[in-house]
Amino acid sequence: MLTGFMEDLPLALIEAARVDGASLWQEFTRVLLPLLVPGLAATALLALIFT
Repeated sequence: MLTGFMEDLPLALIEAARVDGASLWQEFTRVLLPLLVPGLAATALLALIFT
């Protein structure tokens, strides 16, 4: 489930961060992580429910 969510993220945002001079850590913390929080929360809730 989380893999499908991550595949739908726009790569243009990561490329834009690279063009702006962001490091790999900054790309993750400032671009990817805020976009991944809803997917991580939904996956965590479903894992909790299924266990």
